[in-house]
Amino acid sequence: MPDFLSIFIGQTPGNIVDKYGNILGRHRGLHFFTIGQRKGINLGQGPYYVKGFDIKHNNLIVSKNIQDLQSTSIMLQPYHLINTQFASKKYIKIKVKVRYQDKLTDGIFKPLSKSRAIIKLTQPKIAVSPGQFAVFYKNNICVGCGRIYQVE
Repeated sequence: MPDFLSIFIGQTPGNIVDKYGNILGRHRGLHFFTIGQRKGINLGQGPYYVKGFDIKHNNLIVSKNIQDLQSTSIMLQPYHLINTQFASKKYIKIKVKVRYQDKLTDGIFKPLSKSRAIIKLTQPKIAVSPGQFAVFYKNNICVGCGRIYQVE
């Protein structure tokens, strides 16, 4: 994949920084990385994990501490409820997955508007990535899904 990206997208080098903004090294382009990635960062004294992206300054944010990648709040926009019986609820106790082989995690789904919702997790999840989808279930039945646009 990196070779394909280099040929068709090119390289846009920038700094690799820690969560405080200290420069640790250089990267070939943010599009070569995903949240939670450990390999290919090419920094000594690791391992380092991709924590996030500062797109405005073209900085790759990394951390040695995997706990820095934990999230307990997932913002969705847009979202879709498959079962309309839940559409009028103020909140729904659910189980959520954010990756194909992810374990289900308990949480509360709360619509904020017709297009935005939040999921509050009872336990933190590691490396929840904006742009991916969260799928949520009630009693082993898929209730809905939504595109992750922000995590905390």
